[in-house]
Amino acid sequence: MKRSICIVCLALQACMFVGTGNSSDRGVLKGQIGILEGDCMPNPKSPPCEPKPIAATLLITKPAEVYSDAVLLDSVFVKEEGFYEISLKAGDYSLFIKYNNQVYCSYYQCNPECYCSLVTVYSNATVSVNLNVSKASF
Repeated sequence: MKRSICIVCLALQACMFVGTGNSSDRGVLKGQIGILEGDCMPNPKSPPCEPKPIAATLLITKPAEVYSDAVLLDSVFVKEEGFYEISLKAGDYSLFIKYNNQVYCSYYQCNPECYCSLVTVYSNATVSVNLNVSKASF
């Protein structure tokens, strides 16, 4: 009986990889999306602001400074725990957050051109990026 179960398990694992193409040119992008709200001015008498996880949509685009549908490559709905994970081809991407029907950029990188939340995904590697919507005052 144990031998039959093992053969079935191996057959199922083999089926999972049929038709997926070459996965060696793909990597994983994962992280958490949150929101910063309220008075986040640094103060020695209070703890630093911590982002609260939110449900949102992660918009993955070609490297871009501003969001437009023309550069959209993929998107992921993120549940209220804020965690996301997606497999992407190796390459450079910009990450935008759609929250309450508005699109946000968590941070900009400028060297020499400016891009919103620029991330590089590498083959056979996992990249972790946490992003935040800022509605806080600093």
